[in-house]
Amino acid sequence: MAMIPEPTKMAAYTIYEVSRYISVPYSTLYHWSIGRGAKGCFVNIPSRRPNLMSFINLTELHLLRTIRSKYKISAQKIYNAIRYLKKYAESEQEKEYPLACAKMLVDIDRRSIFVKQSGILIDASGHGQTTMHELIGLALDRIEKDNAGIPIKLYPFTTPEAEKNSPKKIVIDPRISFGRPIISEFGISTSIIAGRHKYGESIDSLCEDYGCSREDIEEAIRFEFSSPISD
Repeated sequence: MAMIPEPTKMAAYTIYEVSRYISVPYSTLYHWSIGRGAKGCFVNIPSRRPNLMSFINLTELHLLRTIRSKYKISAQKIYNAIRYLKKYAESEQEKEYPLACAKMLVDIDRRSIFVKQSGILIDASGHGQTTMHELIGLALDRIEKDNAGIPIKLYPFTTPEAEKNSPKKIVIDPRISFGRPIISEFGISTSIIAGRHKYGESIDSLCEDYGCSREDIEEAIRFEFSSPISD
């Protein structure tokens, strides 16, 4: 049985940080992760005093953002799918983190969530029927998983809109830089880049200092200066 690497499960991110990383309003994240207690939440967070999330929670909420905003899946259908996945999970990681580890798909027309189990598509948000589907493309493409299907890297969108051609310049890897965002190719903290630029250093000088392209530096600055969204 594959074990989830500990760095991915550690309590590491505040709601405020996750709000900024995935461009979801603080109050929405609070409802999804804290809500009225564990039974009323979409995700299982590792710490409630204080409220802190893990990297796997981050990937779950990243996917949930797309399921809710792009595909317009109702909250009730998501709850139904999570209950189904926990009951019929094919592995311990799917049972504990169904949104991140299960093989999920969506039916756009019926606005339902499906999972692939033993090669068969199951309607997890309905009554277990099999049917046609479409892959959760944009959001899923930003998550890198290991051979056991466990998320190990997230390439967040650098703008609130999920753009099809958004470059994967920024990565969040729980094994590097304490899981804070970095420029993927160089491992440089985005907060350091943005901080230096804020206090007057030009993009050209930062490119020269770090050996990065202008696009790398601009993406780091864009990511860090995108403020947490409020309702």
